[in-house]
Amino acid sequence: MDPVSCSHRDFSNSLLEFDPTSMGFVHNHTNPLRADLVVVDEVSMVDVVLMAQLLRAIPENAAVLLVGDVDQLPSVGPGSVLVDIIASERIPTVRLTEIFQIPPDLVVKLQPIDIVEFIL
Repeated sequence: MDPVSCSHRDFSNSLLEFDPTSMGFVHNHTNPLRADLVVVDEVSMVDVVLMAQLLRAIPENAAVLLVGDVDQLPSVGPGSVLVDIIASERIPTVRLTEIFQIPPDLVVKLQPIDIVEFIL
């Protein structure tokens, strides 16, 4: 499977493939993504509706890694997905307590990598 990346702002259009004729997504519970691992970054910005659609499209055998910062602004849509997931204490979490600076020359190399990366 090839890696594919897209930002949290457009994974509903590019990854789930929004279909305006049906007003739904091409990838869903009946037509899941071809993925072994789905890594979602900036989860604090994903609302409950979009997260529900994404989770429906993930195959049962795929792993999901959610990455986000609960101290960032929440999504503009409904819900606080990341905060609620952590508060549930049902999923193992890790909280970084140290800030790691990225060297400026590495930042330039990282810019083409988008916010959300999916391994398809």
